[in-house]
Amino acid sequence: TLARYVYGQDALFEPGTSWYYSNTNYTLLGMVIETAMEMPLAEAYRLNIYEPLGMESTFLDCYEDPVVDVVNGYTGFGDTLSDLTNLHESRGWAAGGLVSTAPDLVTFARGLFSGELFDDPQSLETMTTAAPGLPSGLGIFIQPDYLGHSGFIAGFRSVLNYAPEFDTVVVILYNNDVADPEQSLSNVMSPVFSLLNAQD
Repeated sequence: TLARYVYGQDALFEPGTSWYYSNTNYTLLGMVIETAMEMPLAEAYRLNIYEPLGMESTFLDCYEDPVVDVVNGYTGFGDTLSDLTNLHESRGWAAGGLVSTAPDLVTFARGLFSGELFDDPQSLETMTTAAPGLPSGLGIFIQPDYLGHSGFIAGFRSVLNYAPEFDTVVVILYNNDVADPEQSLSNVMSPVFSLLNAQD
């Protein structure tokens, strides 16, 4: 299993000295959630996130029935794109297997960054506090003007960011995996920030 494989590998560095983004860590986190809550990950998401926030268009692909239609996903370059719709996305699971819509993701961002999802306010503070010398907290990338995360899986790219100063959420979704959501976000947010700052 994945857990056995990872357990047998040497660490890349001493804990607390550096960082390295890895989908494997999210997969292991999904396994921890399932063990701690004694239920499948899809059910844990639904009971603790979707239902409390009223998210009705989000599901864990390949692990529960679709609740919305899913667009085709593409990969390739230039005019040569391949349709990856029939690719089995179960490999994403806790590391990238969610299917959602922009409105649901805005709802999620507001629930997350308002602290509504947490019993302990310290949880949100820990997630949104950058580790020394790192551009991220726990699962949240931290930029000067916004907090968020981008996503990638074969055929799809996404980015979700929240600008606390303006209480603004931006979600960009692509049905191809060659787009650059971070650049698109910058293209969208830079003029918006300029306008909002000019109004102060």
